[in-house]
Amino acid sequence: MTTKVSLIPLSHAEPGMILAANVCDAGGASLLAAGAELSQGMIASLQRRGVAHIQIAEEQEALGECAHWKRMVR
Repeated sequence: MTTKVSLIPLSHAEPGMILAANVCDAGGASLLAAGAELSQGMIASLQRRGVAHIQIAEEQEALGECAHWKRMVR
């Protein structure tokens, strides 16, 4: 598995997503740490604090793993 990092608008964030980077406010104060799993309350709090974008981590299969799986199913 590999991890893909994506920058998304906070309005697209969903509970259960994992942060790939720390989230800070405009003054540089840390609000949430990388690795935190977002909840609806966390998303609402970030919206109130004016956070516009976050970086999320998404697990993806490596190409070799996909090819191996396809061979197994045939």
